[in-house]
Amino acid sequence: MILCDEPTGNLDEKNSLDIMNTFLDLAHIHHKCVILVTHSPTLAKMCDVSLRIKEGKIEAKR
Repeated sequence: MILCDEPTGNLDEKNSLDIMNTFLDLAHIHHKCVILVTHSPTLAKMCDVSLRIKEGKIEAKR
């Protein structure tokens, strides 16, 4: 299991996507569980499952 809290928060777009692709490879190719916290809608859309907290409630999106 890999836990990531804003791993791309201070990176430019290219490096953010490179890091995200590394996480996707770890999840899909190497069968690792990657849990990622982000404020980036772009990165969230790349995830297999996305949980969002809105008005104190958790919403699941696939």
